Amino acid sequence: MKKNIWLDGIMGVVVGDALGCPVQFLDRETVARNPVRGMRGHGTFNLPAGSWTDDSSMTLALLDSIRENRKFVYEDIMDRFVKWMYEGEYTPFGYSFDIGNGTKQAVSNYRWNGNVRTCGGRSPGNNGNGSLMRIMPACLYCAVRNGKDLTDVDAVKLIHRVSGLTHNHLRAKIACGLYFFMTRALINESGTLIERLQSGLDDGFRYYGIMESNAEDLAYYDRLRDLSVFREVPAEAIRSSGYVVDSIEAAVWSLITTDSFEACELKAVNLGDDTDTVGAIAGGLAGLYYGYGAIPSDWLDKIQRREWIESLCDIETEKHINYKDLNKRVFRDTTAFILDSEALLNSVQETRRNQKLIKDGEPVLGPYPERDKDCAVIVSGKRTLEAAEAYRGKKTCVLNFASSTRPGGGVLWGAGAQEESLCRCSTLYYCLDTDELWRDFYDPHRLDYNPLNNGDMIYSPDVLAVKTDVSEPERLEEKDWYPVNVITCAAPDLRRRYDKVLDPETGLYAADLPEEVLRDVLDVRIRRIFQLAASEGNEVLILGAFGCGAFFNPPALVADIFRKYTEEYRKCFETVEYAVFHVGKESENYRAFQDAFRSMTES
Repeated sequence: MKKNIWLDGIMGVVVGDALGCPVQFLDRETVARNPVRGMRGHGTFNLPAGSWTDDSSMTLALLDSIRENRKFVYEDIMDRFVKWMYEGEYTPFGYSFDIGNGTKQAVSNYRWNGNVRTCGGRSPGNNGNGSLMRIMPACLYCAVRNGKDLTDVDAVKLIHRVSGLTHNHLRAKIACGLYFFMTRALINESGTLIERLQSGLDDGFRYYGIMESNAEDLAYYDRLRDLSVFREVPAEAIRSSGYVVDSIEAAVWSLITTDSFEACELKAVNLGDDTDTVGAIAGGLAGLYYGYGAIPSDWLDKIQRREWIESLCDIETEKHINYKDLNKRVFRDTTAFILDSEALLNSVQETRRNQKLIKDGEPVLGPYPERDKDCAVIVSGKRTLEAAEAYRGKKTCVLNFASSTRPGGGVLWGAGAQEESLCRCSTLYYCLDTDELWRDFYDPHRLDYNPLNNGDMIYSPDVLAVKTDVSEPERLEEKDWYPVNVITCAAPDLRRRYDKVLDPETGLYAADLPEEVLRDVLDVRIRRIFQLAASEGNEVLILGAFGCGAFFNPPALVADIFRKYTEEYRKCFETVEYAVFHVGKESENYRAFQDAFRSMTES
């Protein structure tokens, strides 16, 4: 039978929840006098065997939202939470119970004001396990797409948003992020259970460790850094309370000190205290590793509404993602966002008034600033605006790897290259789409029929980034908009297409030119990009694999020229970051830039 990770993970959560339900809130000593040995009923809530609680209800509500929308629609998720809490949807018996304070307050907040960004609590007191207990569907969704169209950054941002609907403090979100990395490792990697969990946690600690702002809250999870050591911690040193750090520790400890789904779950719930949630958190991961078939059949037989739950697990997200349609929808929404906002329309007009065209061959006049020390050089796997966002408050310039013949390239029909991404997330398209630029920049390129393109550059100041630069961009609140200065310039187009022939008589393509000829063309163009960014007083310059995607320029050559001018203009900027976006394994472009700048980034 084909493995169904949704069934494995979700039923693991539900079974763990139901196993712990009868002894919820009982301390360890009380549970030890009548330990859980199988699926039993009554107890704390006086319910039949196989009854599950808020952990499963919220997990299933989130799962159902993903099934229907094939993505995260946060308002829809919260609407379903409201139906659960107030109307008894997604429950075993038509009413909700065992609701944590943080969750109750968040759902109530949303019901009152409808704001998905502010409903979840942000204080240190909101570090209960109420988001971790229901995060499995989000982790599965992101794990399936991670390495295809979601980067780690994309995935963690989505996980944090889903957590933040009810628990929006960083510590609670980190727990969910670590759970995602473990989920991904269990699905994608081989090896023993502890080896996979350790690999996932290593990835998670590495990810969160990059940002100094994570350090204080990340430190609460230090016992999970080395599972071979943590496995030797005695039971009396494991806490199983509703505090998110205690819960994830207890769940992982139960996993790594047992060798079956059954043994793991019995150990988890017999720890006492928040038994249903520790059971659910451990059960999700145990289900992924051991599989649905390893769950005791007599436990499954008692699960309330089992057939309905299992029907929800019949889900395949990958087949339903049409990225061109998604990109078109995002851009249409960006257009509506701009046209409906007086502030954004005024910003576009201001950029249009102040932007300028520097023609090929026209000197870029200084002065170029001289700073006290060399710039920092970074090679990252980020998208362009994702990189720029980190420099809010700095005068930041980004390079638009432009189409020479139309503003925004193929943004109108859903293309997915760097320029299109910029236009979906900012006001750039409407800044470039002017009569003057059509006349002086785009039409001359169209009439020239030269695939090498020319070195014309457009400088557009204070373009506003208004969406998150991720695979499925979302609107930013006005207070979070940030300006970037954009240099629009086209790279040589080396595609072997009928309309890209350099010499029709010989059939010579630009790609057939000797490397030294292409080097000369790129050398002049890249030098002028540095000069323009420096002459405008930018503190940060975001560059990348210029022309190395759709236009097929050789990345090692492009990186080598960028290195040359990074060294020449190293005192003109505080930071030069090469945002060479890639998903999954390192791309050829990313490796080329890492190799070219290794000595500069390590110094």
